[in-house]
Amino acid sequence: MKKLLLLLASALLLTACGTATAGNTTEETKEPTVYICNGSSSKRYHATDECRGLCNCRGGVKAVTLSQAEKMGRTPCQICY
Repeated sequence: MKKLLLLLASALLLTACGTATAGNTTEETKEPTVYICNGSSSKRYHATDECRGLCNCRGGVKAVTLSQAEKMGRTPCQICY
């Protein structure tokens, strides 16, 4: 029974971290919204805050515009782009 519960919990966690949908925009600028990890070693931006590339983010996830992410030197995530 414990193994079954552990398996179900693992499946739910992987499902929550692996969904990606692109195309979000900010209302005031009509510029695409992307998501970044605030961690010091983070280098990518993501199409959604649920990208599995953000699952290990310890610094918190922040929504920014695409141009802001590029100004920070971030490049697209290879998983969701």
